[in-house]
Amino acid sequence: ENLAAFEQILTISDIRYRAGDIDGGELARMRLATMQVRNELRAKAMQLENARRELALLLGRDPETAPLDIEDQFRSAGSVPALEDLLATAISRRPDIAAAREYEALSTADLHLQQRERRPEFTVGTELRRITNDGNYVGVFFSIPLPIFDRNRGEIGRARAEQLQAQGELRALLAQVQTEMRNGYAKWQLSREVIGSLDGEMLED
Repeated sequence: ENLAAFEQILTISDIRYRAGDIDGGELARMRLATMQVRNELRAKAMQLENARRELALLLGRDPETAPLDIEDQFRSAGSVPALEDLLATAISRRPDIAAAREYEALSTADLHLQQRERRPEFTVGTELRRITNDGNYVGVFFSIPLPIFDRNRGEIGRARAEQLQAQGELRALLAQVQTEMRNGYAKWQLSREVIGSLDGEMLED
């Protein structure tokens, strides 16, 4: 509609120029303004086509064989959860966070296992001895190995390093998700305000 209005004004300006009412500079400025509107319309049409293709891919459809065409009216969104609720939902349901937590739990369990392997095992037992002409004797013994070298120190160090790495990756992923959610929420609020202003001021006219 804007382009049609500019082209109509350009046609009128051309008639006025031929009649001598305006000079050539005014006509050139009108032609340039019409060209800018035409180029902007082409850019917006390309953005619309790209948005349709992305939407089709998100819906699992082939953009070439099953193109989408959106027809709707501007409308305000209903009640939307608070940002903190959306953050909690994202953190509890995103599969990458679940995988990072599983890896962190696995590394912690591996560290505990390696630490238990370092501890010596106790041995408790009993024995029965029969001595001729002297009766029977029952004995109880207790033994514990005394290792000279801690042979599992390397595995404990490896497991502790993996645990620290898993914890760091989990913290970084949580921070990334929170940043993405906050940025997306801010963009949504801005878009909602823009659509609300268009719906309330311009579209009614």
